[in-house]
Amino acid sequence: MKKDSIIKLEDLKTLEMGPKWENDNKIFKKPINDERSHKPKTRKVKTFERTKRHNEYTINPNPDSGVLTNLLNKIRKVGITYELNEIFDVFVKDKNKLSYKIDWKEDKKFYVTKYDKIIFCSKKELISYVMQNQIDKFFDKRTVEENSRLPIFSTMLKCPKTNKLLPPNSYHDFKNYIIDHIHENNIMMEFERYCKNLETVRDASEIKDFRNIKKTKYYFTKKNKAELTYSLINIERDVLENKDNLYFYEQNTLKLNYKDLKSLKFNVEVNLKNADIKNNLYKNLIIALKRSGFHLIKHDRKTYATWIKNKSYDYNLLSELSKSIIDRVKRNPITKKKLLLKSFDEIDSTKESILIEILYLVKEGYLRELADSTIIIG
Repeated sequence: MKKDSIIKLEDLKTLEMGPKWENDNKIFKKPINDERSHKPKTRKVKTFERTKRHNEYTINPNPDSGVLTNLLNKIRKVGITYELNEIFDVFVKDKNKLSYKIDWKEDKKFYVTKYDKIIFCSKKELISYVMQNQIDKFFDKRTVEENSRLPIFSTMLKCPKTNKLLPPNSYHDFKNYIIDHIHENNIMMEFERYCKNLETVRDASEIKDFRNIKKTKYYFTKKNKAELTYSLINIERDVLENKDNLYFYEQNTLKLNYKDLKSLKFNVEVNLKNADIKNNLYKNLIIALKRSGFHLIKHDRKTYATWIKNKSYDYNLLSELSKSIIDRVKRNPITKKKLLLKSFDEIDSTKESILIEILYLVKEGYLRELADSTIIIG
């Protein structure tokens, strides 16, 4: 067997290796007796928003199927038995090698726009997004400039985004006027929140100048259904009702890769140092390995993953060289391949023939070769 046929996990699709854990049954927890525990504790002030955001979702990471398949195919090819934690570290060190299942901890839903698959955690925010960005996908728009002027007001409101004056909330058509303004000026904010940010104006001359501006109104008709005319308020109501899931659909769970996770309109923190998240990944990796036909074996208080089953050998069916190799490993149950080769007299067997025979015994399941070139009985 050629020397370069033995690979390291870090050589597999540039998958980096990380620190090892002691055993596969370990529950990952913060150390309590290390030197950090003797430092005086400083109280951290957490805002309500930060605490709420941290606790809103459950995150269940899985190895990315493409990365895992590529890795396991190469492991099958070389026949080496890797420690489970070595494979685990490939994924825990790189968030891009994982897929994520995200669930609300509360009884809530995620909302996904039908047109461009943008995900929201709030229906209000989704409706605001659809109103501001997607009306033209569902409706045709017609603009009409009215001759009527607004009545005289002693005070008015001012938009902090555009510095334009708006009628006070006592105006009979206030909501229509404000929603038209929000839509026309591409303001990404729900109606109620926007109104709370409006400033009050009492300057008579500024108000008088505004009265000379003609008001613009907008009329909409659904594409391919021109018999009904909609105002923006009508459209907002139609989006909220969402008949036949025309504008968006609801999901209980999100399944995303890390790139999609980072593009969300809301914050989901993935901390792979978190004990619960890390333990979930560890369990999911074991499930994925077993589904892929791999077996877990124990050796020297460590767990290893292999796709080759142990096989009982029959001396009568083995070559003399195979028998000799097995006998040497029996006498030294934990021996390096290099030392095993040195134990043979090259007059009887060449180095190449011994390596070929070891590879045969490994792939048949009579012996196992670990990642550090240790040879053990299968």
